[in-house]
Amino acid sequence: RSYVLDCDSGVQIRLSPLAHRVLTARWSGASFDEIARACSDAGRRLTADEVRLVHERVRSQVDAAEQRRTRWGRHGACLRVRLLPPALVGRLADRLTFFFAPAVAVAAVVFASCAGACFLLSHPLAGPQRPVDLAAGYGLFLLTCLAHEFGHAAAGRRFGVRAGWIGLTFYLVFPAFYSD
Repeated sequence: RSYVLDCDSGVQIRLSPLAHRVLTARWSGASFDEIARACSDAGRRLTADEVRLVHERVRSQVDAAEQRRTRWGRHGACLRVRLLPPALVGRLADRLTFFFAPAVAVAAVVFASCAGACFLLSHPLAGPQRPVDLAAGYGLFLLTCLAHEFGHAAAGRRFGVRAGWIGLTFYLVFPAFYSD
């Protein structure tokens, strides 16, 4: 069993249960002696000095990860803006997990394919487009992208992953949504 610490720089650090316990206890204001006693009560005999060493080792990893912050962040994205908090994303994603039942997934793909084909046959793409049509199309595209991120969140919830933020970023120069 391990834990993952997400740093503000976008770097992730895998923590052992002991490292996680020490780090969260220190963030809560516990002393090294208190943490050593708590670990001893849980069956792992540690001294306050050993706890201090574990804490220093983890803090040095976190500090090094924070110094690796780049202008473009993770995967070339910059200017990340969090839009929807994990609690809301989790509640909405829980309601969407039924899409991962095989019969529902097949029905959704068939419906989307038929709807897309009907739209393309009834609305030719050639010819001049009005600005209002382009704006409406771009708005629909952005809503589709947001729905796509909820698909990621729902897939995670379906398989036991805690929901994270959904936000907006810029990938190179293109706006994009992301799901943590």
